[in-house]
Order: sequence, then structure tokens, then C-alpha cells
Amino acid sequence: MTNEFLIKDTTLIKYLGNASDVMIPDGITSIGKRAFYECEHLKSVRIPRSVTKLDEAAFRGCINLTEITIGDSVEFIGEECFYDCKSLASAVVGNGVSYIRRAAFANCAKLTSVRIGKNVRAIELGVFCYCRKLTDIVIPDGVTKLGNNAFCDCSSLTSITIPASVTHIGYGAFKGCNNLTIFACAVKKPANWLVERGFLGLGSVKKDTYGNLMHWNPDNRFVVWGYKEK
Repeated sequence: MTNEFLIKDTTLIKYLGNASDVMIPDGITSIGKRAFYECEHLKSVRIPRSVTKLDEAAFRGCINLTEITIGDSVEFIGEECFYDCKSLASAVVGNGVSYIRRAAFANCAKLTSVRIGKNVRAIELGVFCYCRKLTDIVIPDGVTKLGNNAFCDCSSLTSITIPASVTHIGYGAFKGCNNLTIFACAVKKPANWLVERGFLGLGSVKKDTYGNLMHWNPDNRFVVWGYKEK
């Protein structure tokens, strides 16, 4: 069993096996960069409570991984950690995580349900971009930032509630969410829900170098302001 894992100190550097169900050894504190990169045989993985860090692209391209539970011991989820896990249907992010970093769950084509821990403060750039099956997600009260393109092209998402704690929303956060109604607890648009306009801020909405509107809600999805959560 231990021969399947390349370990340095308490970091799992690389998984060398070909099992479909993997139990990471107790005592590991960090899953290293690309440790399970493109392990196409992997269907399930148990992350022990000793783990505090999932590094960049740790599980990227694990196309047969179907679900993941990130326990409360984990404090760090790196960029592109589960990027392109095309069979991933559900994910649970524990209460130890403060920031979900860039594209962590992007392009997870079958992802339908995500549970986000109560201590998350930021959902960064493109975290759920191209998760076109996503229908069930709750942004917990306490989140302050939704990064650029955070939910870009989540075309199955029909409703989302944005708590009053969210003070910053980046450009294109809901671009391509063509079926979405946004329930905002704020009574009006906060200043840092970004809209970049032309001359003196009075002109039409500007476009980036790719021709995309520099607006938090570029497709003008319907917004219910002053929504009170039940």
C-alpha cells in the first residue's frame, strides 16, 4: 500500500498506484501539487483528518472521480485543484477553508451539488466556471467576494442567493447563466459589484480585450433586491 505513495516528510508528492478507491495514509498533512494529476482510474478518495492543504491541481483531470468530501481540517484548496474532473457530481467543502482559489472546480461537467463551509470568505476567479450541470449551491453568509467569472456558464443554475456579506463581485461572475434569477439580500447594488463604464464613468459599459462586458451581471439576469432569507 505505502509503495503507491511518494511521500516527503508529511507531504504526499505523487500517487503512483492505479486503484479506483484510494485511502490517503493518516499523518499526511499536505496533498502536493499535481499529486493525483490525471489519475483517470480514480473514482473515490478518502482524505484523512490530518490533511490541512490540497495544493494546486492536486486532483486535476481525475475524470472518473465522482464525489469529494473535504473535511473541516483542510484549510487550503489550491488553484485548479479539481479542474476538469468531468464525472464529479457532488462536492462538500468543510468549515476549515477560508478561500476557494482560482478555477478550483472549473469545467466539472457533471457537478450538480456543492456544499460550502460556513467559514469561506472568498470564491475566487472562475471557481465554478463551465459547471453547466450545477443546480444546487448555497453561498454562506460571511462570504465577502465572488471573483471574476466565478459562476460563468453555469447554464443550469436557476436561482442563487447572495448574502448581504458579499461586498465585491467581479466582472462576468454570472456570464452565460441564461436561466438564472439572482436573489440579493442587499437593497441596492453595492459599490464593488463591478461595472466598468466609459468616460467619467457615465458612458456605456466597457468591454475587455475579448469583447466581454466588464459588468458583474453582463447578461442582465433578473435581480430581486432586498431579498430576506427564510
